[in-house]
Order: sequence, then C-alpha cells, then structure tokens
Amino acid sequence: MGEKRHVNRGVEKRCNCKRSSWSQCLHPWTFRYKPRGRRRQQLSLDRLLGYHVDSRTDADKHANRIRTEMDAGTFKKDSVASPIVADGVTLDQVITPFIDRVYKSRNVESWRNAASMLQHLSGFLVNDGRLGDWAICAITEDVLERFFESLSAFAAGTRTRYSQLLKRLFLWAKRKGYITESPISDESTIKGEKGAERRRRIYPDEEDRLLAVAPRRLQSVIIAALESLGRLGELLALKWEDVHLNQRTLLIAAQEVGARKTKKGRTIPISDRLAAVLEMRRTNVAGEVCEGTAYVFGDEIGAPTKSIKKAWETCVLKAHGYAPEWSRRGNSNALSSQSRAQLRMIDVHFHDLRHEGGIRLLEKGWQLHWLQKMYGHATLAQTAKYLHADECVLPDVMRQFEQKSAKRGAVVVQTRRIDRPPLHHAKRMETCKASPH
Repeated sequence: MGEKRHVNRGVEKRCNCKRSSWSQCLHPWTFRYKPRGRRRQQLSLDRLLGYHVDSRTDADKHANRIRTEMDAGTFKKDSVASPIVADGVTLDQVITPFIDRVYKSRNVESWRNAASMLQHLSGFLVNDGRLGDWAICAITEDVLERFFESLSAFAAGTRTRYSQLLKRLFLWAKRKGYITESPISDESTIKGEKGAERRRRIYPDEEDRLLAVAPRRLQSVIIAALESLGRLGELLALKWEDVHLNQRTLLIAAQEVGARKTKKGRTIPISDRLAAVLEMRRTNVAGEVCEGTAYVFGDEIGAPTKSIKKAWETCVLKAHGYAPEWSRRGNSNALSSQSRAQLRMIDVHFHDLRHEGGIRLLEKGWQLHWLQKMYGHATLAQTAKYLHADECVLPDVMRQFEQKSAKRGAVVVQTRRIDRPPLHHAKRMETCKASPH
C-alpha cells in the first residue's frame, strides 16, 4: 500500500499542533488557492471573516465560497479586517499558541524560560482565582501592574525580561485578534529597569588561583574568554574549521535564529597566549589532529560541551578557599544553600572574564573602535558604556596631558629670550648722559 496522503483542498493550520487536534487548537485556519491565470492567494480565515473559525466544516464552507468568488473574479479582500474578539478565550489558552508560534516554531532556545515566566503569570492569584482562568480580554492594566509589583524581590534584569515578555504577549494577542487593544499603555509602570552595571574586576592573583584549581578544559575556556573577549556560548560553539592558526585569526559565527546577541559573525585575532592553548588542544587523546567539525572546547572526541556551570562554580569556590558542598535535588546534585551563599558573596561571573579582557586591552592603549570589533557590538557607544571607558581612559588622558604640559613648559623656559635694547641704542644713551645739555 502506498503512503496515506492528506487532502486539505487548501485549508490547513500552519502550527506545530498535531493534525488530529486542529479542531481544538486556537490557531487560525489558513486558505491557499491559485486562481487560473492569477497569483496564488494565502489568507487567514479569522482575519478575513472577523471572527475565529472553530471547526473544519466551517472552514471548508468558507473556503469553497471564496474559491468560487476567486474563479468568477468577484472576490474582494478588505484592506482592513474587522477585529476578532474571542471573549471566551482564557489567558492559559493563549499562552500555549504564543509559545509555540513565537518561540518554538522559530527555534528560539529561550522558550523554556518564557514558558516558565508565563506560567508564573498564569498562577498569579487575583480575587482568590488564578489569572490564567480569566478571559484574556478581561485582563486590565491594573491587574498586570499588581503582578509586576509582586516581582519586586526579583533582580532588575529579570523584571526587565518580564516586562518585555508581557508586552510581547499582549501585542501578539492583539495582532491575532484575541483582544482589540493591549492593556499595557505607554504610561504603565510595567517598564524595564536598568540594573546596576557590573564593575567586577578579575585581578592577576585571582586569575592565577582560578587557573590553578580549574580542570584542563575549563582552564582553556577561561584563557580564551580573557584573550578573545568571546561570550561563553560563542566559545563552546567554536569549531576547528573556524580557527586559522596560520593567519592567527578565528571566526566567531553568528548564532542560530532567535539569538539577539550575535546576529553577524566576526573575525578575532589570536594572541600568543591563546595560540598556545589552541595548539595544545589541536590534537586529541590519540595524538591525531582534530577534524574541522570537532568542537574546540568539546570533550575528548570533539563533541560539544553543553554547560560548564558546575565546573565553574566549583572552581570559583575552591579558588577563594571554600570547599563546595552538594545536596541531592531531584535527579541531579546542586550546591547547598551555604555554598550558594558563599558563591554570591564572592560575586564573580564567567561573563566578567570577557569584561576584564577588554579592560586590560583598553589599559594597554587599544582604541575603542578596535574593541568594538572584538566584542561584536553594534555601536561604539555600546562598547564605551560596557567598558566604562570614561573611568578607565580619563585618568590616563589627564596624566598624558600633564606630562606634555610639563615638557612644553620646560621648553618655553629654556628658549625664553630676554629683551635687551640694541647696542647702538645703548651707546646713544651714554652719549646723551655725557653731554652738558
């Protein structure tokens, strides 16, 4: 028997839901048809009709009518669709297609974080009831502001991510017709916050202690972060085909779709210190040169390293004189509350290595536009703000200015001329004094 084929007659749903659940999911039906001698048309039935079409039977009925009108040349698509208001659709019912279509379908790796944050929103209690059970069109700005106020104990960066996610959710719901207007206005208190800018330095003695207790692979990643100014994700994704030791350059490729940090690839120069590390890792345990598709900072066989979190936290604690303690949580081990408190007190992040590497180059005289290329920043102002360039550069500028001023002043003193009257003028004065008149 041949493979079973599904005949849609141009009516389908463009979502990740199973075909058998199309009648239950909230995604709109899409109608595709190409009239003879004309361009192919693809229409959203919900947007075209002004309301949500639930069943496949209704979708086929409207599709047949539209198909007949297209063949007859009488079909006219309205330029502005009427609003679609789904009064009975709850917040929980909207969250699922939002995550599927905005995050999962675009391969955005942070979809789990977004789903967890929206689950927190759904479980927020309002009048002894879950907000997720409310009709989405009944949710007001006041309710959302109360939820945002409940996040006061969270870090500023986390609150900013919540505010961005809430605005994106309700704008998407408006675009899809679940609500007529977003409840979050421009004057709302649901706004991102600017967290405290990190100024944590990694001093040479602290770097030596980190490298002394770190495993060999983590040592290489630490040095690479300091020398290349790369992000952790960029370093772990680096392959040998992107490393050119002869030209002393490596290519940091753009990340996958959905990444907001590196939209474009960039070429990074390889320092002597980093070159020594790469030469050491160029051969595997069998003494053979690694293949181009192998990961530079992968395991013994060149497979990618998913995370260095546990190794990094252990390294930081040991470097500062603490013995890490682990406790069993579910199916994995996690740091105990005491070790976690010690880690917060030390307050050193892996990303601080990227910041420290740029500060060191700036102190050695590197120009900001060079560092901008190294970091992959979009603007020079972003690099200056990231490195606190004013604080690092202005003292050196003042010192250089004073040195130049001192030299200039010394030259002025040495070359200063003393104004004296001409010799013939002096003789004339003596003659005048000797005259009886």
